[in-house]
Amino acid sequence: NMERKSQDELNELEDALNFLALVGSAASCRGRFSSVTGDEVARFLALISCEGAANAPTIGISTPLDCLGETPSKQDTEISILAGTALGSMFNIKGGSPFARQRLAHL
Repeated sequence: NMERKSQDELNELEDALNFLALVGSAASCRGRFSSVTGDEVARFLALISCEGAANAPTIGISTPLDCLGETPSKQDTEISILAGTALGSMFNIKGGSPFARQRLAHL
């Protein structure tokens, strides 16, 4: 069933975006040189959420991920929401550098 496959793919993408946000949060909390990874993750998630397309060579996504294609659809909106939710989870970090949230918000 095509609809079931599409939902499974969205679930896998959600898991991947949430994991990416977790790695980005950890990198931001660690600070120093790891902050670059946190910055890149936040930038990537923001671009996917707002513009529907992005690449992030620093974190290994060298081919642009284009979620919009030719004609926007309901699934494209869901992908933007998933990316925005993952980005929001990066701001919900506890501990780490006192400037981690400020740094993320600046991006």
